[in-house]
Amino acid sequence: MPILIAKPRWQHSPANINRNNIDRVSLDTLPDDILTTIAIELAALYPRGPPSAVFVALGATCRSIAFALSLSPHVYNTIFRFQFDISALERRLFTSLVPSIVAPELQRRWRSLKRMRWAASAGPSIWGDLYPLDHIRQDMWIAYVLLLENDGKNWEQLVGWAMLPAYVHAYVDWDLTPACSAHDLPEETEVRSLGLWLLWFLSDNRNPLPEMHRHPQLQRLVTPLAFSSYAYAVAYHPWHSFVPGPLDQDNSLPILPRPLTPRPKYHHFSPSFDSYLSQPLKIRAPLLSEAALHLYFAYTQPPLVNTATPSLAIAALSGLPSHGVSPSSSSKPRCDSMRFDAEWMRLTTRWDTPMPRDLPASTSKARHAYVPGSLTGIFEGIFTLPGLDTYFNVRDGASPIESYQGSIPLSHIQAWKIEEHIHIAPISTAAPSTSSNGPHHVRDPPPATAPILPLRPGPALRAHLPEKFAFDRVQSGIEAMTVSGDSVLYRTWHEGLNDVLSDERATSSECEADSLDGGCREIRSGDESFVEIIVTGEAIEPFQTLRNQSLMEPTSTIRGTIRLRDGLVVLHARPLIPSSGEWIYIGRLDADGNAFTGRWRALQDDPTSHVWEGAFRMQRRTIADL
Repeated sequence: MPILIAKPRWQHSPANINRNNIDRVSLDTLPDDILTTIAIELAALYPRGPPSAVFVALGATCRSIAFALSLSPHVYNTIFRFQFDISALERRLFTSLVPSIVAPELQRRWRSLKRMRWAASAGPSIWGDLYPLDHIRQDMWIAYVLLLENDGKNWEQLVGWAMLPAYVHAYVDWDLTPACSAHDLPEETEVRSLGLWLLWFLSDNRNPLPEMHRHPQLQRLVTPLAFSSYAYAVAYHPWHSFVPGPLDQDNSLPILPRPLTPRPKYHHFSPSFDSYLSQPLKIRAPLLSEAALHLYFAYTQPPLVNTATPSLAIAALSGLPSHGVSPSSSSKPRCDSMRFDAEWMRLTTRWDTPMPRDLPASTSKARHAYVPGSLTGIFEGIFTLPGLDTYFNVRDGASPIESYQGSIPLSHIQAWKIEEHIHIAPISTAAPSTSSNGPHHVRDPPPATAPILPLRPGPALRAHLPEKFAFDRVQSGIEAMTVSGDSVLYRTWHEGLNDVLSDERATSSECEADSLDGGCREIRSGDESFVEIIVTGEAIEPFQTLRNQSLMEPTSTIRGTIRLRDGLVVLHARPLIPSSGEWIYIGRLDADGNAFTGRWRALQDDPTSHVWEGAFRMQRRTIADL
């Protein structure tokens, strides 16, 4: 039965209204625009949670109203925009957020969020049975993507309504806690990768919900996961291959030490989350190994938060209380989806083909998964190695979970000063140079009609730099020497260089085909058969100290490269003391660009071999530290 709206013919006090003089208007006779306005206003009264006031209460008045609301994309579109964050969608996707594609996405999200709230309330007993694996996988994908797009509204829906912390607790009890008691390492699946990342998002020091502390037993699992790079992929493409290649090279990767454990593999696009906003989507699950590293250091080492002064940094590392620092009382994390733009690009990029000029609608508008200059600065942190006996036991076939239980890793502190040098254009004028082989001198400029290409990638054990890599410093950067003896200018990154970089590369793209013009490059930006970013640095004196002496004394040198497609940093270190050996560091910056996390290993003849390998986490020093 339709609702009646009372409309007085003239003004009276409420007590004196004659009900016989009132026009009665049926709600289902209202124009569509007025009905839409009523629906949107009702939904605005309940911004957190599904808009049941519209689609249940209002729609239940009569069939015609329910039918009209169900066919109104404008209602769905408006509700979507005030319930969920859209800035990241508009930045990352070429698809326009028109009502016809937003309506099904709104319904899809609320189906998942309702299931999550129900699964969180019911507990782990229903997982895998009444709550089937297909639904778990789909709901975790929705939660993960919403966190990548979070600017505040998504957090309200996930944490405030869908009970995401309780949902993650139920998942841990259902899947990860039993894995802690297993003999072998768990298989890497989409659900496990997403589950560990959701736990990390709720435990990250940006957030006030240290959810991992509710599951201390997980340290038994994440420790072997952190040191088992032989068993899990540590990147979407092997670190020892700079140039993208075909996806059928799994046989070249090591199976040792345990044939029954998971093995390194390429991550193919998810078959279960293959559409988004009614458009095809190709996206990979995040790496389980990276989430395990973050959680390992969160469990074993206090994060270096608020390192505004050396004393605060020391207190943070040692776990001691620091005066004047109190935990945040906010119920929300830092909300800035721009932090994850590069991560979205990394998850959606392809590795079996060159990076296309015209990106499909399912990929990011950003060209690369790394923003030049992100690694420039001073970093300091802890480096750990498992005990040598533990390593030998695992290598010989012992259970990794049992072997690492109670093992005390070797730890020391390192501090680095890092610079990035970016190839933008060929050298066209002479520059004063300070050579490591002689006094100051000025080179003759190369011919203007012979543009010099960037360096070709070198061996993996030299961090993809040429075997005899050498460079001279000039006013604007470094001149790196090619195999043919030519010099290539790489500009040292500084504040504002990225704007110059964008302008010059845009100009280069317009005229790259004109090989007669010496001011234009013959390759487009992002050609991965060349090294576009060179990393140089040196070890410096750290603020913190541990009992064990650092393997990198001050002035020890660091050289390396960065893969633009996924932001993987590979560094080669030569300690000042030769007896310390040479080391390879493989890692990535976190979404904020303030933490550098990865693995380190001694040089071996074969970069694919299983070696004694450790883990590290460094954090950026603030300006106040310098």
